[in-house]
Amino acid sequence: MPIWPRFICPSAITICLITLAGNPAAAQYEWLATLNYSNLAINRLGNIPGLTWITQDNSTYDQNNQRFFFQGNATRVPPWNLYTIDAVTGAVIYNVVLSPGNAGGTVFGLQYDNQNNTLYGTYSGNGFYFSSIDPATGNVTSIAPINNFQGYTQSTFDTNDQLYILSNGSDLLIIRALTGAIVNDLPNANLSDLVYDNQTGKLYGINSSAALANPQFDSITLVTGALHVISNLPPLTLPQINAYTIDEKAGKYIFLGADPPSAACISNYLYVLDINTGAVISKTLYPYAQGASVITDENLLEYSFDNKRGKLYALNWHPPDSQVSITVTITASANPVCAGNPVNYTASGGGRLVNPVYKWQLNGNNVGTNNSVYTDNNPAGGDTVLCILTNNTKCATSPPDTSNRIVMTVNPEVPASVAITSSAGTICSGDAVVFTATPVNGGDVPSYQWQLNGNNTGTGKDTLLCSTLQNGDTVYCLMTGSEACSLPIESNKIVTTVKPTPLLFIGNDTVISPGQAVMLNPTIEGAVVSYQWEPPAYLDNPSIKNPVASPVVTTIYQLTVTGESGCTVSGKISVVVYYPLRMPNVFTPNADGKNDVFRIPPSTPQKIKSFSIFNRWGQMVFRTTNSSAGWDGSFKNQIQPVGTYVWMIDYEDLLTKKIVVASGTVVLIR
Repeated sequence: MPIWPRFICPSAITICLITLAGNPAAAQYEWLATLNYSNLAINRLGNIPGLTWITQDNSTYDQNNQRFFFQGNATRVPPWNLYTIDAVTGAVIYNVVLSPGNAGGTVFGLQYDNQNNTLYGTYSGNGFYFSSIDPATGNVTSIAPINNFQGYTQSTFDTNDQLYILSNGSDLLIIRALTGAIVNDLPNANLSDLVYDNQTGKLYGINSSAALANPQFDSITLVTGALHVISNLPPLTLPQINAYTIDEKAGKYIFLGADPPSAACISNYLYVLDINTGAVISKTLYPYAQGASVITDENLLEYSFDNKRGKLYALNWHPPDSQVSITVTITASANPVCAGNPVNYTASGGGRLVNPVYKWQLNGNNVGTNNSVYTDNNPAGGDTVLCILTNNTKCATSPPDTSNRIVMTVNPEVPASVAITSSAGTICSGDAVVFTATPVNGGDVPSYQWQLNGNNTGTGKDTLLCSTLQNGDTVYCLMTGSEACSLPIESNKIVTTVKPTPLLFIGNDTVISPGQAVMLNPTIEGAVVSYQWEPPAYLDNPSIKNPVASPVVTTIYQLTVTGESGCTVSGKISVVVYYPLRMPNVFTPNADGKNDVFRIPPSTPQKIKSFSIFNRWGQMVFRTTNSSAGWDGSFKNQIQPVGTYVWMIDYEDLLTKKIVVASGTVVLIR
């Protein structure tokens, strides 16, 4: 019995599995085939034995050697095998276990570089890496890490520029394939069914944003991430399968789209668009793959196009008709259930489901409507529920199937109570207060929903930490016990008393020249009884609001203000004494711990744009944008010779706020 489609998607990296057959006996029914997208005729080239599951990752194609690549196995669980198929004969060339799978990692995003004859992908295991893959051995070699990139949805490849293009559904990464360097990171460049066209040099896809009345056929500029609308498409949805590609020579974009469900045997269509105008050239009923609620006895998916020879390749699962049947299983939203609560029963069908008819029975009597979900609003202990599933269409002749039976258990409700206390009665505004709930008949793990002025707050624990309370705020708690059928209960209410704390904005950090003075000028709201500045050094009066500061070195001053209510507030401001840039003229990187690094002296800290060093031939041997970093006298892990080197620093003068370019020489001595 086929099961189509089933998706298993981890949260961090999205990789979905497609069931090709529901039992090992169907393993011989997977083929590599060609598809004529004009008339949907298929030609099965060769059988792929022992295969029951493929990952919902894209396939890829080697135009030079006519090889088709994809991942799958016969066990449904990792590690995954990398299949290499001869696209001329359909024979399996290699069937190897991907080496990261044995270590708990996963490879996805297969893309073949026809210019460099290399198979690339991304590897997620102990980190996330752009990698190359050996089809003969399954060995995966990491080229470069991909940092701060969560999730994977699709990928494509720019063969002309050798760029690997990776999407997680919201960000688009452009990676230089030979080095793994990230060329561009494009947030919000979010299209589905992404394919790069090496003829036009454009990245195409479908924009299915909920803000659009209909989907759009768009292109993306790889430099800026800008979306360019080519055409508006008819109403459609995109199934979660890799059935999209580009015929580069013919200038056609091909993809599978689904109309809203209907009673027809076929509800999906193969669309062919003109790449330049986005016009729909053809929309053909597609008998080889259905939406998630419809099942047929055959599928054709995982598109890869041979643009050198004008052929579309795909995986085709084609079992005999005897493998097709229907089944139904039901589940209850709760069992046991608490008295007075409704129960939803859901039927899940398998097999050739086209225009299904659901007949629900409660204690042997017909109930509900022709729907996959039946709701019993007043269940009783011992109720027995089942469902009979029938196909009501000329497209399928499978006999009806009767589901499993669910016998209900109904438990009585349990009363409970809860009381709360606070760590403080009267507080200053901004102070933290802890509220604690003490339950009665709450069970081992009761749940809590704290309320602040009638609005949900807190994390669901038996304590609540508040630091933004206002005078008169009301706090209480709703508790539901973990005993079966505990009733939600409301605690006592605590009304808070909050004394006002002065509001303080101490001002922005200030830069002065050596020997200058500056008046500290904080903004304060509220009645104040005292001011205290710390440290008092270089202040004319540390007990007033606006003292004059004349420090000789950069100093951080803290002001503490006490209000009439007795509540205090503090703030800090830095007075930076800015000294001009002065660089040493010699350094000795001999690992003796003295003068080993040529850097900007800490006594004259600077806000730099760049710090570069060049040798006598004008070759840059060091560059940084970190003002605390320095040169250790090496270049590409090679010790540099003694001599004179030129340095150049682009930095911001903190007094004038202007960019200054300074340069000079330094002598390297060993």
